[in-house]
Amino acid sequence: MVDGRPAPQGSKSAKGMNEKTGHVILAESSKYVKPWRKAVVAAALEAITSSGWTTTGHPVYLHVMFFLHRPLNRPKRSRVLPIVYPDLSKLVRATEDALTTAKVWGDDAQITDEYICKRYAVPAELTAIHVQGMDREIPGAVIQVIELPYSETPDAV
Repeated sequence: MVDGRPAPQGSKSAKGMNEKTGHVILAESSKYVKPWRKAVVAAALEAITSSGWTTTGHPVYLHVMFFLHRPLNRPKRSRVLPIVYPDLSKLVRATEDALTTAKVWGDDAQITDEYICKRYAVPAELTAIHVQGMDREIPGAVIQVIELPYSETPDAV
């Protein structure tokens, strides 16, 4: 589990020109990307240490549930899905890159299967009536990585 504000990676904004090279200087649009990636790396390193996980070249299954801050204008009892910024694919990009930095895998190209979703963090009174780990009161993510043996990897169709 990772606590913090999930942040998207991939949207860039121009910050000026490099006078020496003539190239445009680009920066991440979200100021939350670095703190998010740092939080994911820290949680991954803790999980690696406690589980004895070793980096391999095997295919992996990635399961990530992002929990976003619920806007104040959303009813507390409502379970409306977050169909707003940030894009799910860009949240995944930042998280996968952080997991690569933490050496969870050699390269994120090893991900052959994944389930990714985003939800709003829900008030405490609603979490008790749902499956443990499927709801969170605070923003963050629940991340699970499962190594798939080659023998269980489905053949290409």
